Amino acid sequence: MVVRRSVRRAAGAYRQTTPRHLWLAALGAISVARREARTALGIALDEAGRFGRQAAQFAGDARDLARGVAMTLGEKAEPQVGRFSTDIEARLAPVLDKLGVPRTGRKPARKARTAAKKPGQRRASPRTQAAVRVARKGRGA
Repeated sequence: MVVRRSVRRAAGAYRQTTPRHLWLAALGAISVARREARTALGIALDEAGRFGRQAAQFAGDARDLARGVAMTLGEKAEPQVGRFSTDIEARLAPVLDKLGVPRTGRKPARKARTAAKKPGQRRASPRTQAAVRVARKGRGA
């Protein structure tokens, strides 16, 4: 009989909620919350990466679209601008002639720059330059 009473008391003790039970339940809840937070963070990072890739793709598409529109508008506007420019020049030519303003055609092309000197090169002395000039004049005569 003694054994039965101890078993019954032990079973009744488990039915009561003790501070230890609350503590263990809180630890379990914290553990589960941390695990879920890590999972949620991983999902959020994956979504952010996907969103960034989509944004880059949309930006590239928008850039390509804008370039296409600009090229199309440029192709359409270029002949009209050329005609407009020619028309303005034709209308202003008599007025400029009356005012005595000389017509200037296209500007002459810029001369190519001479090549840069190498660091070790020195400029020829004035005597050498004069001798070269005299020799050139002698060839031309």
